[in-house]
Formats: sequence, C-alpha cells, structure tokens
Amino acid sequence: MNHTGRSGEALEFFEPIYQHFAGDANFYCSMGNVYLNLDPPQPLKAMAEYVQALQCPDAREEGANSFIPYYNIGLVNEMLGSLPSALTFYRKAADLGFTPAIEKLEALETH
Repeated sequence: MNHTGRSGEALEFFEPIYQHFAGDANFYCSMGNVYLNLDPPQPLKAMAEYVQALQCPDAREEGANSFIPYYNIGLVNEMLGSLPSALTFYRKAADLGFTPAIEKLEALETH
C-alpha cells in the first residue's frame, strides 16, 4: 500500500498492530516510509521510526538497521532544511557502501 500512493491506508492498517512488530528494523523502516509518503508528510514521525530501526540488533533485510535508516534520516533532515545534518547521515550510509547515498552526496557536494 505504501508504494501505491495509499500510505494513509497503510497507516490505518499498521498503527493498531504496531506493537506486534516492535523490535523489527524492517517494520520501523516501512513505518518511516509510510509517514514520509503521507499527504502531507510527517517527517518527524518518520525520523523517529528510522532511529528505532538503527537500534535493532538484527534485521531480516540487509541494511534495514544501518544504511537504509541512515539514508532516510538524511532525507528527512534535507526536507527539514538541515543540510549539514543531512550530509552527516548520507555520509554514514555512503560509508557502508549504499549507492543512493553516494550518488546523493555527489549531487549535493557539486552544488
């Protein structure tokens, strides 16, 4: 639902069962994406979810507790107008080899 423009429906579905997925980095990343894709976006709620993902010791999907939330925290900071913070998190993701972060840094640092 999240990638189909139906983030509102995804939020309505997942909020009541949120506690069943506590501690799952993949779920936290998905919830962060839901909050970012709402109209209007809720970047602070999204950031809180990505921070939760970083605190998970394990993840089913590679990067769900490392480079994916780092990159998305960078996106949120950029949305909020904090480019220095965004660059910090893009670098953390790039240092882990995340190609979109490397490309984002290249684009931002050439401007």
